[in-house]
Amino acid sequence: MSLRVKGWSLAEIGTELEYGGQRPDIQAGVDIQRALTESREARQDAADSYREMELARLDSLILKVNEILERRHYIYREGEWLAIDGEKVIDDAIALQAIDRLEKLSASRRKLLGLDAPTMVQTTGVHLVIEGVDMDALS
Repeated sequence: MSLRVKGWSLAEIGTELEYGGQRPDIQAGVDIQRALTESREARQDAADSYREMELARLDSLILKVNEILERRHYIYREGEWLAIDGEKVIDDAIALQAIDRLEKLSASRRKLLGLDAPTMVQTTGVHLVIEGVDMDALS
């Protein structure tokens, strides 16, 4: 494979590696294709493993964010709980931050899985002008 990367022809590779037979270039080509296929499969396996690991990590983080969302959070200021008429005031800011984080994690997960459809753009009213061409002559 390294010889092909260096720009060697299949015939040169076949001769260098002492392939027997009438067409050493064909055997060199077959071996190079096999090596490329094995390399591609190894990269795909590694990518699949990484994707699974990343999904597990994202799922774990999503569970933690959901736990935060399920808990009540109260406002604590200057060493005491903020209360109105004796009842602690709920801190919605923490829930909103958790929701924002959940959206980011969800976007990362969707991107990793390729779930977001490409954006379609529709164009109308295109006007094409070709200068220097007699349109009547083209008829």
